[in-house]
Parts: sequence; C-alpha cells; structure tokens
Amino acid sequence: MELIFMLFAGVMLFMFIQNMRQGSMLFGSVQKIIDLSLKKQEAELKKKQDYSCNHCHANLENPSDISPSGDVKCHQCDQWYNVYQ
Repeated sequence: MELIFMLFAGVMLFMFIQNMRQGSMLFGSVQKIIDLSLKKQEAELKKKQDYSCNHCHANLENPSDISPSGDVKCHQCDQWYNVYQ
C-alpha cells in the first residue's frame, strides 16, 4: 500500500513539474506577442509623427487618411500635400 502511494505521489509530482514547465513556456510566448505588439504600436506612432503638412507643418491626425498615392488633405490649412515627396 505504501509503495502504491509513493508511486502515485511520484507520478503526480512529475506531472506537476511538466505543467509548470509548459506554463513558463506559454508565458514566454505571450510575453513575445506583447513585445511585438508594443513595437508595432511604437512604429505606428513614429509614422504618424513623421507625416506633416508641407504648408503649415501640422502633424497628420490619422494615417488612414492617406490615399494609396500618398496624397492627404491637411486638417488645419485644408491644403493637399503628398507624404511621399
């Protein structure tokens, strides 16, 4: 009876250790995803700050306002400019 208990306790300990290892690997993966997301957000902010009007130098409010050719209308002075030039 004591041998069965020891065997059972050993198996449970082994399973616990395996689960802890997998949990730490999972946490590492989640942390990598969060880090990548933060880097992407920082890059988007930098892009947003880089685009400014050629006429009044106001920053672009919304990068989605840029047309595929790069044209955008300034929200402050209502002049058109191209972000690629």
